[in-house]
Amino acid sequence: MTIARSDSMAAELEVRDFLGRCALCADEGHAEEYRNFYSEDVVWETTGTRQVGIAEVVAAAVERRRAGISGPGSHTRHVITTLTVTVDGSKAQALSYVQFYRDAHATPILELIIRYSDKLCRGDGGWKITHRRITPG
Repeated sequence: MTIARSDSMAAELEVRDFLGRCALCADEGHAEEYRNFYSEDVVWETTGTRQVGIAEVVAAAVERRRAGISGPGSHTRHVITTLTVTVDGSKAQALSYVQFYRDAHATPILELIIRYSDKLCRGDGGWKITHRRITPG
């Protein structure tokens, strides 16, 4: 039983690290890097928006960067706070609160607080988000 618990704890830490790297990518990475974090058939949902497939998710990230909403030079920060992770073999679920700041280079302004509800799957390439639901508050 110790081995199983140890494996589960290691997987949980992997997911936590993965989600942290995903948040950093949103602020500092290139849109194409989203392919490292989301499955080919990912579903990304937020209020009034639904993207299906990695091509749509990357296109939306490109648009956010063009608009200066996020990405390099936008001075934004996605700060993941309260986070729970449940791992079941090669699948995981994570719930987290995210504080989104703008003007992080000067006097940070809390723009909004959102909740990520993520489903993940681990394959040969590591963890990938297969479904992300973003809700306010």
